[in-house]
Amino acid sequence: MSDRMKRFGLGTEDPATSLVSGSTGRPFQQGLPFAIQVIVANLPQVWSTIGYLTWNNHVSRIWLERDWRSFYRAQLRPRVSFNDRQPGVQNARWLQLPYWATLALMSISVLLHWLVSQTLFVVEIYFADTNVTSVFHLHFSPLAIISVGAIATALVFGITVYYFIPIRTWMPLMGGSTRIVFESCSRLPGHGLPRTGIGWGDISSGNERMAGFGPVVGQIMVGMKYPGLISEEPQSFIYDYPYVTEFDTDPLVGRHWS
Repeated sequence: MSDRMKRFGLGTEDPATSLVSGSTGRPFQQGLPFAIQVIVANLPQVWSTIGYLTWNNHVSRIWLERDWRSFYRAQLRPRVSFNDRQPGVQNARWLQLPYWATLALMSISVLLHWLVSQTLFVVEIYFADTNVTSVFHLHFSPLAIISVGAIATALVFGITVYYFIPIRTWMPLMGGSTRIVFESCSRLPGHGLPRTGIGWGDISSGNERMAGFGPVVGQIMVGMKYPGLISEEPQSFIYDYPYVTEFDTDPLVGRHWS
């Protein structure tokens, strides 16, 4: 194992890991031009960056939706990107992703990019004869390739499993849509948010059935049309309130959802 790590570990130079074939008995023959070798060695970094940014974007969207759903029937203070010293909001220093999650993603990014940089690298080889110029060879690291593959598989598998976990709530799917956010905020007071925070739920008043954000919210009732008129609802619903137990994944679009 020690010998294998020395030959095929990270950053090792061995004729067996050179992209210039050593079967001819000349493992240190002249290879591709140095500039082309550098470009080839850095190509995995490009693809790994694209893949990681795609995975990171999914994590950010998942956490944004989690933040949105946490307001259902719970008084919370919303996050703001600019602290205008208004009551009822969180301090601007709080990020969408918690600090521990941000540090974890940054650590994964640094580790993954470092390992990818070790999968292909250019080595300059000097000869004992000073009259012979040095040559540049591309080398690969089997250990780095296996490590990158294992980490990438774990990341993709983990986020795929998460997508199959059902979430039961009556909060509409926001999906980063400002239209849904504005639709839900139509009943908030214009003079400022309550110090205790706001929640999302049933904010019906008078004869109008409404759902959205408010200082005091109730539970969404199954079978009701939001927005809608209470006078047009069946009498059985008016006197018997069957509350919802499962989530309808249809998003809040336009001026009505049910």
